[in-house]
Amino acid sequence: MAENPRFPSRGVGAPDEDPFDSLVMAEERFNEMGFEEGFQAGKVTGKQDGFKLGQDKGRQIGSEYGFYLGFISTWRQLLQKDSELAKPKAVKALGILHSLLVSFRLEDVTQENYWEDFKKIRDKFKQVASLLNVSLDFSDKDTQKPPLSF
Repeated sequence: MAENPRFPSRGVGAPDEDPFDSLVMAEERFNEMGFEEGFQAGKVTGKQDGFKLGQDKGRQIGSEYGFYLGFISTWRQLLQKDSELAKPKAVKALGILHSLLVSFRLEDVTQENYWEDFKKIRDKFKQVASLLNVSLDFSDKDTQKPPLSF
């Protein structure tokens, strides 16, 4: 019979084990098993939570982006019908906002300046709205949730 290095025998025949050694080792084994089961369950839950968060955030960003595109499209149509509707400075700012939106890579969240670029779009929209004397701000009530409280 091969000797187990974790539980060495103390003589010939059955090992002379301290009965408490197996209890101590059982507790350690169960802790390790529990940790591993919890870790695996956490990975699954983390993936699900991450997917849901990404879906919600994507919906928010897409809605805001679409709002700005719709705003530009509407104002361009209005300015084609009546070129005196807005000052040249507002028209220029509207063109810059359009350029920012067109060059923004909406689907590539991993790019380094993603959030800074989106903030520039927001800021330029506020400037354009002000220059056009339009009191308008984006708010998506469907995607806004109350803050978490613990």
